[in-house]
Amino acid sequence: MSRFLRLFAAPAAAGSSALLLASACGGGSGGTGAPAPTVPTPPPIAAVVSFASSSAEVFEGGTVEIPIRYESRNLAAPWRLRVSPFPGTAAAADFSLPESAVEIPAGSGTSGEVSFTVAGLLDDDFEEGTETLRLAFVPDPAVEAQLGADLTVSVREGGALLSFGPGPVELTEGVAGAAAIRYEVRNLPTAIPLSVSALPGTAAETDFRLGRTAFEVPAGRGVSGELAIPLSAPTDRSFSEGDETAAIRFVPPQAPTGVRLGGDLEFTIREGGASPCPGLTISARPPTASEPGDDRLGAGHLFTRLTLLREPAAAGTTLDFRGPYYWEDRLAEFDYQPFAATRIARWGVESAGTAIRHELDIEWPDAATLREPDLELGFLGGACSGEPVASCSAEGCDLTP
Repeated sequence: MSRFLRLFAAPAAAGSSALLLASACGGGSGGTGAPAPTVPTPPPIAAVVSFASSSAEVFEGGTVEIPIRYESRNLAAPWRLRVSPFPGTAAAADFSLPESAVEIPAGSGTSGEVSFTVAGLLDDDFEEGTETLRLAFVPDPAVEAQLGADLTVSVREGGALLSFGPGPVELTEGVAGAAAIRYEVRNLPTAIPLSVSALPGTAAETDFRLGRTAFEVPAGRGVSGELAIPLSAPTDRSFSEGDETAAIRFVPPQAPTGVRLGGDLEFTIREGGASPCPGLTISARPPTASEPGDDRLGAGHLFTRLTLLREPAAAGTTLDFRGPYYWEDRLAEFDYQPFAATRIARWGVESAGTAIRHELDIEWPDAATLREPDLELGFLGGACSGEPVASCSAEGCDLTP
């Protein structure tokens, strides 16, 4: 090639390269541009779900059905949607989910509601107050869905509170009485059987009776009331026991029931006396011994206040003092009869309705020189003739054969 040709060939090649470069960069008139980046099209939403309310509550011992709204836009098959709990102030032991998922029905352009159950669990703590947990939908990689916001569930205090009341309770021998059981039911889905037991104190087990030991705490929500436990203390042969005490206690159930039990109920049993025969009642204070410097009694003496209540059925009955008597050798030597060692400090008589009440303050020696150291009273005439003898000693007073 000639030198002339080479001088013109080089610029042409350079121009051609410049043209190609301009075309590649999209410059120049009449050039074609490169295609824009491809953005993937999102798949259509198959379902939309949400909780039908912003909050819910459940009582301990109860359940709540939580509605879930759904819109099936393009579900070829039923979808099992999981729901997950997140404990807040409520611990995992405070609630349960009988089912962990709900089923959203298949369909296209259909909507409706399904429900999800939350259960509040009973415990024996009655003062927790309201606790909370949170429910959330669990995303499913296999289903393109729009999931609603979480739901807060309040767990309300449930169960029931039982207590005896009101006190103090007094019971008199021979007179029927009762103790009250108060209940406050916050939430109990079913009635709960419970029982009580007797606790003897200074009173023996035979000194009183419970008319019932088993009862039921009623089912309900926000209800309260009282149950009665009949009490009785039968009269016995002793008539100077004084005040005695016993108690009633709730028997704890074998398994947690959500019922909180109050403390024991102590009650007092008043002396009701003894009845030697129909229409006659005798009672006395427990005998007391003289103290040094006590001017009322002689040294080594005992004292009691005896009350005799005589109804018309025992008309004609009188007291017979049968001792104690002094019995000394020198009296027997001269054939003297023993003489009574009893001193009646006071004897009052008054009407008590249809009855007559006798009240006596009696003093007698508690000494080895006595023939019969105990105070003995018999009953003469009327319905009581030949009935048991009333006898008092330092240990107390009772009827003896």
